[in-house]
Amino acid sequence: MVNGQCYTNCNVNSTADSINVALQVRPVSAVPSISQSLEQKALKSSLVKPTREQLVAGDIALMNQLRAYETQDSDYWSFRGSSKRQNGHDYYQYPGMMVPQMLEKLLETVLTHRPWTTNVFDPFMGSATTLSESLRFGLNYVGVDINPLAVLLGRVKSQVVSHVRITKESERLLLRIEHDKSKRIDVDFPGRRKWFLPKAAIELSRIRRNIMAVSSRAYRRFFWVALAETIRLTSNSRTSTFKLHIRPQEELDERSVWPIEVFRDVLKNNLKSLKAFQADLEGRELITRSEYVGSSVIKLGSITQARFSGVPRSDLLLTSPPYGDNGTTIPYGESSFLPLQWIPVEDIDDNYDRNLITTTKEIDARSLGGKLKGALEAAEKVLERSASLRAVVDQLAAMGVARDRPLRVTAFYRDLDASLEPILGRMKPGGLMVWTVGRRSVAGLRIPMDDILEELLKARGAVTVGRLQRRINSKRMAVKNDISETMRSETILLMRAGFN
Repeated sequence: MVNGQCYTNCNVNSTADSINVALQVRPVSAVPSISQSLEQKALKSSLVKPTREQLVAGDIALMNQLRAYETQDSDYWSFRGSSKRQNGHDYYQYPGMMVPQMLEKLLETVLTHRPWTTNVFDPFMGSATTLSESLRFGLNYVGVDINPLAVLLGRVKSQVVSHVRITKESERLLLRIEHDKSKRIDVDFPGRRKWFLPKAAIELSRIRRNIMAVSSRAYRRFFWVALAETIRLTSNSRTSTFKLHIRPQEELDERSVWPIEVFRDVLKNNLKSLKAFQADLEGRELITRSEYVGSSVIKLGSITQARFSGVPRSDLLLTSPPYGDNGTTIPYGESSFLPLQWIPVEDIDDNYDRNLITTTKEIDARSLGGKLKGALEAAEKVLERSASLRAVVDQLAAMGVARDRPLRVTAFYRDLDASLEPILGRMKPGGLMVWTVGRRSVAGLRIPMDDILEELLKARGAVTVGRLQRRINSKRMAVKNDISETMRSETILLMRAGFN
């Protein structure tokens, strides 16, 4: 109890129930049916701004229910054996994807206890898993990412295209590719001969130029994603790591790849996934006149650069930021470098900076913690806000580790801290924030990102709602690199934005 208000573990089921009755909301046990979707949409449109008391009581009931799942199964949030990817989640094997079933359950439970929620915000969009799950609940979505490949995935997942028409266009595309006998290689960049066998580059060029002949940009974007996955599978880089890592020469000498055949299989799978996803949305009456009932806004760039003129603020943040600088955790940019060399920039975003793909390291250098210069000097204010971060820096210093280790840690949290102001600026007063974070290891020392993030948010007026723990099973992580060991668990941190 704080100042007469209960924030986390109090027994207030009766209070929450009375609020739900007043709002004519009943808890749902699964993704909403058609009747439930229509009922919830009508309700949301009639709701007035929730009071502070309703927000607080709703969050108490929310945490009680989330913890009740753990009472039934202590490993509930790991979703072992039930993390199948469908509904567009399997278009491309993006690094570190979130588990769709976990997001579905979180959204379902949040909407039960915060029925006024209409707008979802993901400032670290990645593979756009949150986007797809938000669409399934009829919610509006705003996503941001500095990686152009992530933005392409988001645009493809949010666009509504006729499955029948794009299937026919796919058939025409494959026929043109089959008839294309040119041996011209249309793309060149530093390292192209290293990363692609000549015959692979020829076939990828045939795919590329025939995609470019498609008149619809929406269709082209869908095909570009299939090409990106084809490139991931047929380049000379190992698929067992997200870093670009050349295969052994003896393996390359015997390697036989046929990108056109791979593209055909990937496209077939993606069309099947698209059909299932759209059937799901149509079954919930979330597509009318070939348009999604809500809105999707996707921005290319960092959250500190993005502009949102005319875009409403969000009730719910649902995201999973990087757990450290990309260079020593997951190199999202480096893993996207090869596909982005083959995809025309104008088909991804009108504000695409071509300098992003000049080197394998550029995207990661522009991401959180990518710039080390001045990190220690600039981090003092961050250290004042987080005692946990200061303890980490002091411990690393006492361990006598190489100077770049504490430098990388402070650079990352300097940038994460700088992102929190614009993130909170996108939230409605009292908006709910759900952060999935992990504790990466530096020089054998686990970095308590959950504690650090909580302290940085509380320094800006946010309030802790609660925490959940989950073991990592299917989320693809880097097993080991020069600084960071494998992360085996994650924390789901729930915070409420301030009311100011």
